[in-house]
Amino acid sequence: MITVLLGAEILSACLLFAGMLTIVGVRRKTRTAAVVICGFGILVGWLPVGLLVSITGALRFVSRVWDSGFGSSIALAVGYVVGVTGLLFSATRRNGEGVRWAEGWPLGRVAASWAVIMALIVMTLWAGDRRALLEIQKVRGEAGALALSIAGPRVDDSANAALVYVRIGERLNANDIELDRRFDSLAENADLPETAAYLTRHQETLALVRTAADMPECRFDHETLDMNTRLPELAVMMKGAKLLAIAARAEAANGDAVLALADCRRIYCVARHAHATPLAISAMVGIRSDFDASMTAAKVLPSVTAKQQLDRFAVLDPQTLSRDLTRDFQGEEACALAAMSDLAEGRSPHPMPPDTGFANVGGPVVWRLWLQGDVARYRRYIKRLRGVVSQPYYQSAAECKAIRIEYEKMMGSILCRGAIAPMLLQYSRMVEAQALRSTVNVAVAATSYRLEHNEYPATPDLLIPGRLDAMPTDPFDGKPLRMKKLPDGSLVIYSIGVDGVDNGGDVEPKDDNHRPADVGFVLKMLNRR
Repeated sequence: MITVLLGAEILSACLLFAGMLTIVGVRRKTRTAAVVICGFGILVGWLPVGLLVSITGALRFVSRVWDSGFGSSIALAVGYVVGVTGLLFSATRRNGEGVRWAEGWPLGRVAASWAVIMALIVMTLWAGDRRALLEIQKVRGEAGALALSIAGPRVDDSANAALVYVRIGERLNANDIELDRRFDSLAENADLPETAAYLTRHQETLALVRTAADMPECRFDHETLDMNTRLPELAVMMKGAKLLAIAARAEAANGDAVLALADCRRIYCVARHAHATPLAISAMVGIRSDFDASMTAAKVLPSVTAKQQLDRFAVLDPQTLSRDLTRDFQGEEACALAAMSDLAEGRSPHPMPPDTGFANVGGPVVWRLWLQGDVARYRRYIKRLRGVVSQPYYQSAAECKAIRIEYEKMMGSILCRGAIAPMLLQYSRMVEAQALRSTVNVAVAATSYRLEHNEYPATPDLLIPGRLDAMPTDPFDGKPLRMKKLPDGSLVIYSIGVDGVDNGGDVEPKDDNHRPADVGFVLKMLNRR
């Protein structure tokens, strides 16, 4: 409403200014003076309108800002052109006595009207600024309330794994452990002396990782409303999870299935700790570590030789990942809203020098013309995303597709452009992690069957009832997970994956460029190699 009122006032002020100089010009005796004065008035009256069209046009077509106000500025420009055309037509018409109409117009009243309109513009801007500032503060308050709602209680130091992760980070930095490039070779060659030597060199760090994973709580003292907060612990957790994965595979190769399974379980705990600071990047690290845990379990379970060894590996709950991701999305929303409030108030984590002219790039005008609509749209999509995460993927796939299509059209929406696509990707990766967890649960039951019958079950019904109450649901289509026995006695357990197509158990990458179409793994039959 304020924007419409302000536009009407600006249009009136521009037309009245053009009208004042038109009256002055028409009263000149020479035609040249009349044309110059009238033209000058029309040009000056056009300047605010033209400037607004230029700015909003640049925002819309160069910067791709969704809510640039370009349509409104074009309407204002059309109104000015129509108004000036009517003004000139009326001003130059002659009455019955041959006198131009503009010569009889009261210049003083027109000037007084222009002054009143200018005063109204100032008052409207002031009222709009006050209202915008209140809206900005409301958004900041809602961001703070949201952050508080997902913040857990304080944790006693004796039960807080965060303090241990700090110590692990110090050791990792001191020892310069490079796991990202060596993980695959160390993990795939777990029975080689090189791997054993590597674990021996870092046994103290490994012991600390196990200590942290065994602790029930993890809380870091971060300002979660600051998008520039550094989270060095996430890199520590990723390396710690990989170190546990190497250790678990080496222990399984050496016949210590009990410790190997315990370390698998610890990787899941490290993945859960990654969600301690609820942000999108935390979700990414937690889901990736959860993948490591499930794939490591797939490598360890074939080495189990006794039913008692499975007792250290409890059934996994895939739904905890949905709850963690929902909390991460809430934290990301709180952080984004706080950042937009800072921008609207002209705050910046890296202030510009005052003499550059960019010390305060925000303000109520920026909020009204740009950020307000973007924030409102972002909140609508976040609400839809939270609804998506709370449902199984096969029920929310259509909504995900709709959001993705709408996102692709929002190139000028900074918040949506920078957040929606990564969140959709994290959601699909989370569902894959859920499918892998369910697959591991089936693998545990199949391992129990193998220990009793010296072979894996050929069909799922051999596990039900007794070892499984029912075959876990594939989150991608709502049907039971697939299971296929290979000629060598190994067992493929898989989900159809995000493409919704059953590719027959394509779960193992053939090369670095081939990402398996299905989600799962091959449970090896080691004694039939």
